[in-house]
Amino acid sequence: MVKGLEGEADTNGDGTLYFLEDAAKLTLYNMDPTTGSVISKTPIPGATGGGTQALAFWGGSFFAFESNVIHQYDPKAMTTTSLGLAPLQVTGAGQSTCVPKVPPPPPPPPK
Repeated sequence: MVKGLEGEADTNGDGTLYFLEDAAKLTLYNMDPTTGSVISKTPIPGATGGGTQALAFWGGSFFAFESNVIHQYDPKAMTTTSLGLAPLQVTGAGQSTCVPKVPPPPPPPPK
């Protein structure tokens, strides 16, 4: 993806391509899917990397998995929330091509 860098690539469901650099400080690259060139890059605040890695998008946020640590990155607010530890190491998250761009509304309360 990005010459000389290791990481994970994913889309946000509309064809926009992203690459998460696997380094001590995580950086999210917006990539041109036809040429592979970098459009922009954004450091993910508060997230550290360097382990096995995966990237997924759902409901307006990116989810970065580093070994078994899960980070949620909101690109609009530019904030990172640590979601804790997964019970296993995650390598390659994968997702559907029809992921929601915004979170769905909460379910109604039970009657």
